[in-house]
Order: sequence, then structure tokens, then C-alpha cells
Amino acid sequence: HTKFNNLLKKQGMPIDEILSEHKEIIDKYLNEYSPEYNVALTAAFEHFTALMAEAFFSKKYVSEGFDHRMKTMFAWHAIEEMEHRSVAFDVMQKVAKVGYFMRVWAVIYGTYETMRIMFTNGDKLLKADGFSKWERRKMFIKNLPWMYGRKGVFSSFTKPLFAYLKPGFHPEKIPVVHNYPAWVEEYNKSGDPAKACDALLAAAH
Repeated sequence: HTKFNNLLKKQGMPIDEILSEHKEIIDKYLNEYSPEYNVALTAAFEHFTALMAEAFFSKKYVSEGFDHRMKTMFAWHAIEEMEHRSVAFDVMQKVAKVGYFMRVWAVIYGTYETMRIMFTNGDKLLKADGFSKWERRKMFIKNLPWMYGRKGVFSSFTKPLFAYLKPGFHPEKIPVVHNYPAWVEEYNKSGDPAKACDALLAAAH
């Protein structure tokens, strides 16, 4: 993450500002919320990010036009998120003993926070790239169907996202993205994350 952030800083991106704001958010969580609720928030964030793998790599069209290096990095991150998706949830249940209502409130709040931070940071990066406020708003409106339409990127994981609200939910009850084995097989064979990314997308719908 640090290496990636430093590369962005060299390109003129406001990374220090974004990291400072993230630290303020995390400090707020730690200072104002109970340890149990912070664990519940962590589990909620992990659920959301694990589902991003499904959103970005289950269908070929979503990553069309991505720089291959970025695609490779995000594929690696998607695999990693799927592989540890249950850790925070198990700690929340077995160690912190978080109950149902706190877990549900945490995922509702965590989803809101994730979306807010994601769009806010995206807007800041586009601004740093020289796009005016009006241009950025037009891009946002234009791409709403791509994000939230019937076959939108985020619409694709609405059902598993809300599965978290079921009393007996556990992350392992949601299957990993169907082409996950293709990434693992290629990476075990070649040790090359770029080739593994290609295999992941070749097996996508």
C-alpha cells in the first residue's frame, strides 16, 4: 500500500490529505466507539471488500480498459480479501461476543461509510487530475447505470451484501467468485500475478 501511495504522490495525487482524513476517521472510531463495535465495523468492512471481488472480476466487461498493472494489483487484492473474509467475523462472534443487533447496525453504517469515502476520494483524485466540479458531476451521473443499473457493478452484489442481515449469517455461506480457482491454479503454477489475473478474467462470464 505504501509503495502504491508513493507512486500516486509522485503523480501529484493528494495522498497525504486522504491518509490524514482516514487517520481522523479511524481515531474517531477508536475514541468514540466500544472495542466490540469496532470489531463489528471491521467485520462489516471485510464483508463489503470481499464482495468487491465478485463485482469487479466475475464479469469481463467491468475491467475492460483498465491498465493491466492496475488490473493485476486489484485482482491480487480481491483474492486476498476473499481468503481472509471470515477472520474478523469469527473474532467478532467468538471473542468480542457481538450480538445480532450491533452486527446489523455495524454493516449498515459500514456500508454507508465505505460508499461515502470511496466517492469522496474518487472525486478528490479526479480534481487533482484537472477535472472541474461540473465535469466530475457529469461523470458521476453518466456512470450511475454502470454502477447501480440492473447489471451494474455494485448492483451485482446487493443480495449477498444484505445476506449479512440474516440472523444465522456467516461469510463462508457465500461462495467465492466462480473464477477464483483459475487465479489460484495459475499463480501456483507460474508465481506470476499478472498471468493469474489473465486466467481469472479468461474464466469470467
